[in-house]
Amino acid sequence: MRGFGDNLCSSLQTNNTIYDKYAAIYDNFIEMTGFNDSHEIVKYIAKNDVEKSAEILDMGCGSGVVGVLLHNLGYKCLAGYDGS
Repeated sequence: MRGFGDNLCSSLQTNNTIYDKYAAIYDNFIEMTGFNDSHEIVKYIAKNDVEKSAEILDMGCGSGVVGVLLHNLGYKCLAGYDGS
């Protein structure tokens, strides 16, 4: 059975090229669609009194929007990982 994405990327280099092109427009695309999970996550962290010295790992961080927003609020021990 074949599914969506089968043979979408024939090589790691092709995959990286696709993601590099998408990453260049990702933040603008998210902003245009009104998809604001990043802002909601940051609000949740700030509202729940997470200490500025807390170690925060953003799994699936994409282009790092959450990390940037948290850094702007004074959080300094941030790390992000994204498999793409």
